Amino acid sequence: MAKLYILGTDTKIEIEVLERCFPEAIGSWEGDWVKTAIRVQIPGFSADFHADLRTDEFREFRNQLVYMNKNLEGTATLVSIENVIQANAMMNPQGGIFWNVTTRYPVSSGAVLDFEFGSDQSYLHQLIKELEEVLVEFPVLERQADIRSQLNSVYRKIRGSEK
Repeated sequence: MAKLYILGTDTKIEIEVLERCFPEAIGSWEGDWVKTAIRVQIPGFSADFHADLRTDEFREFRNQLVYMNKNLEGTATLVSIENVIQANAMMNPQGGIFWNVTTRYPVSSGAVLDFEFGSDQSYLHQLIKELEEVLVEFPVLERQADIRSQLNSVYRKIRGSEK
């Protein structure tokens, strides 16, 4: 099991990756789904639920955070294809990070928790390291000509640009 933490002022989002949903799958569509436990703690509210996410969602988020950390600018988004979590980060020129996060449980029709918080660049190195550990334990499965994965990638990019 691997964990990652999105941290900020009075805020903690923990995502624990428990196991692959379809460990026997060899293709990237079925094989990249993982079971997670998501815990959110913000002033006045907390949430604790399970959700299925995809390893390629973690990879894309990691890549965006690496760019942000290196260039001290930009945005990064962890967006679930099932709309369970969307965490948008935007860095300002001083190294501050503004987060806008939405969680939804159960999938599609559940309660929505939408919140914002601030953090700074000092949290990024550890978050990137945790994402890399997740991807070592649960690597993205590559398969040529996987049309579903290509469509999934386009969908995530569209969802990430909505906010």
